[in-house]
Amino acid sequence: MLRGESARLRPPGALKDLLDEQRFLASCIKCGQCVQVCPVEAIKLADLGDGFGIGTPFIEAREQACDFSCDGLQCVLACPTGALTHEINYPAESRMGFARLSRPDACLAVRGKGFAGVARGAGFAGKLRFEAVDRWNPIPLGDHPFDLELCDLCVRLC
Repeated sequence: MLRGESARLRPPGALKDLLDEQRFLASCIKCGQCVQVCPVEAIKLADLGDGFGIGTPFIEAREQACDFSCDGLQCVLACPTGALTHEINYPAESRMGFARLSRPDACLAVRGKGFAGVARGAGFAGKLRFEAVDRWNPIPLGDHPFDLELCDLCVRLC
């Protein structure tokens, strides 16, 4: 890995390419304000064992995804330095990741099938906010079963 390159998923608004990642690392003062305002506690600060970029914010999406349910991207608004760019106003502008279907033959939506049950299993610790349940308080994903005529969980949950 090149100096300044990140294998980590950064919070919304973080600059993306190699030059931007270097600017992000130079701009971030490791204050943790983005961590404090994240309603689903998706943002973590890199620790000593995480290697390069100690103290910088990142998201481990497989453990706890950013659900973009907060109003006005609170992490961006909380950032005092612009390491999370204040030029974005809506979640769709953040470009945090790119989903790719690796096994189309296993995709329920491609096969025209629905989904009923708990996504990720009942023991999954991740939380999300669901407007139909409680707009303001995240609940464990395992506490919210789905009953979908046509599966679109990847769109709903990513």
